Amino acid sequence: MAEVKLFGFWASPIAIRILWALKLKEVSIDECVEEDLVNHSFTLLQYSHAHKKAPILFHQGKLIAKSLFILEYINETRQQKALLPQEPYDRAKARFWAKFVDDKFRDVNIKTKADKAEGKTAAFTEQIASLGSSYNHRAATDL
Repeated sequence: MAEVKLFGFWASPIAIRILWALKLKEVSIDECVEEDLVNHSFTLLQYSHAHKKAPILFHQGKLIAKSLFILEYINETRQQKALLPQEPYDRAKARFWAKFVDDKFRDVNIKTKADKAEGKTAAFTEQIASLGSSYNHRAATDL
């Protein structure tokens, strides 16, 4: 892949997932553009006019929007190192855990919009504890 530019927010689990996929596929990113999730840049609004949200990916002058479509595009344009297992059951487990983490991050992101620092700290502590206990639980069960 050449000419890769990603518009996203540094703390967004959605943008992080795209960065991980690019790294797994050994794709170098020419530029990461940090977006303000409240006050979108002119460039984001110009290129993401359908839904006006990050992340968006530019590849060779083409725009790909929405995280799941970006991941599919990355996976299809770089055939080596598949992002999901080939076996349907293993693929379902991977999707389950990806959705689980998404839901946990979404809940905490809502809580971290609190104005007080102690509210944000508590939300992050809760997130870490919940992901840690989920990881331990995962070791004991498949789904």
